[in-house]
Amino acid sequence: MSNIAIGRDSAVAQIKTHAVRAASLSRVWPLCAIAVVLYGSLIPFTFDWEAFGTLPGLGVLALRFRGASIEDIITNIVVYVPIGLTLVLAGNRGRSGGLSRWWAAVLIGSVVSLLAETLQFGIAIRVSSLTDVLLNVAGAAFGASVGVASRGIIGSTLERLQRNVMVEPSATLAKLLTVGLLLFSLAPFDFVSSTSGLHGALVRVRLNPIGTHDVAFGQPPFGFLAGESAMAVWFAVLGYLFAVARRMNRNHPGAVWVSAVRHGFLLAVLIELLQLFTHSHSLDVAPILLRSLAAMFGAWIALLALPTLHRTSTTRNNRLRIPTAVLLVLGSLQVAALVLSTLDTNSLSMDAFSLSAIAWLPFESMWHRPMTSAAAQMIETLATFGTLAVTCAIVLRRLRVAHVWGMTCLMVTFVAFIAEALQCCTPTQSADTTGPVLALFAVAGAAQVYSLLLPVPATATA
Repeated sequence: MSNIAIGRDSAVAQIKTHAVRAASLSRVWPLCAIAVVLYGSLIPFTFDWEAFGTLPGLGVLALRFRGASIEDIITNIVVYVPIGLTLVLAGNRGRSGGLSRWWAAVLIGSVVSLLAETLQFGIAIRVSSLTDVLLNVAGAAFGASVGVASRGIIGSTLERLQRNVMVEPSATLAKLLTVGLLLFSLAPFDFVSSTSGLHGALVRVRLNPIGTHDVAFGQPPFGFLAGESAMAVWFAVLGYLFAVARRMNRNHPGAVWVSAVRHGFLLAVLIELLQLFTHSHSLDVAPILLRSLAAMFGAWIALLALPTLHRTSTTRNNRLRIPTAVLLVLGSLQVAALVLSTLDTNSLSMDAFSLSAIAWLPFESMWHRPMTSAAAQMIETLATFGTLAVTCAIVLRRLRVAHVWGMTCLMVTFVAFIAEALQCCTPTQSADTTGPVLALFAVAGAAQVYSLLLPVPATATA
């Protein structure tokens, strides 16, 4: 008993130490934020270097105030928020370094903005202005302010989450998965803001659970089925975790099963009701039934497996077999959803494959689209690849594979390239390298979140 207490005290000490470190991001993140902002500011990189020779002060003194639309104002502020935020949170932070880090973040944001705006003088289709610089600096200052204000909150929240993961892993993971499924289902958060938009959302409502879904021209016929299957498996995992958490509290199996099913059903209903008020989603009864059945199945699996856990000395290994198998199925369905979402069997032709048809410059296709549409696609892609990365990482860790996140990065990027290659064989769609690049960012973000929430070795939590 003393060994268990010592081990748990050691784990708690590790949590406190890690929480302090976790409140600080790696210095790679601000560098990535600056690189992404400069990259997006200089697309399509068609420089006319002779134009700089006629500008005073290499373009800095040529900057003038210009009018800006509401969309431009929001864009110029939002894109520099990550620079200020990551610069404040990066590295080791002392208690008295908040103000100095704020000024450093604002200064670096100003330099980056001036560099981007002056270089845009050499790009004919870009417009440089001092207004953009001031808006960029305001965005960096806002991000830095959020970082300074949230330093203590981030550390205490992570410490609380990590302690809950150690003490009640199933219950804590079920809560986190509930929030994650809700946010993932509402991405890209394009809520309706007009009466006509709400009327269009009501027209798209589908109350027939067995009705067929119409597929538009050029759209893959199996994308909806694959996506809903992957979401159903996530609800099965949720039902499994919820039932395990309740059963560990020695609740009656029948009450546990009913509670897990109710939780999954209410979450599915809430998601569909909220999707009613978005442009990119619609209320559909079929997913509610499918996800509720999946949560019911996951809870049943948990109740079926738990009685055997107390009759064997290898409790942990047996406990992980079923969720590992479920996650393997989940990963397979996620890959199928990604591939089938780009596959149009009616127009698929290997003869149409051509490397010249690929837009090799990442994000160039998004740059030509409105900000809201491009941001929506980016958020949805990051969420999709992020969930796939977490699934792959957990499965590889359960299988005791070395270099988990390196292997996860290779697997997710490979799936992204396969999806883009299939688009090359489909005349109705266009392929570019934006997907694989976003997959890399999604894996990096998933690794950061995973390390923050689960820092304690498995032996400490067993």
